[in-house]
Amino acid sequence: MKTGLQVLIDPSLDEAAEAVKDGLAKRRVLLIIGNCWVDYRGRASSKLEPGERIVIVKEDGETPGTGDTGGTGDKSDAVPGYSVLI
Repeated sequence: MKTGLQVLIDPSLDEAAEAVKDGLAKRRVLLIIGNCWVDYRGRASSKLEPGERIVIVKEDGETPGTGDTGGTGDKSDAVPGYSVLI
């Protein structure tokens, strides 16, 4: 059974960028694990310096917030406009 799962281990920047662009274009769930900067833009604005992160992008393009925000966990707690540099 073909699942369409793609795993990149230690990709080059170009390979990672292409995989993310392709995943977004095909509306796939993306799970990105790596050392990256994060620039939040939405209800609030914030930046995280380089660090190891897990970034999830759902099929609808939403990026659920994973910090301790005291939220309810529903879609209204998602962090819109999440951009990530890997």
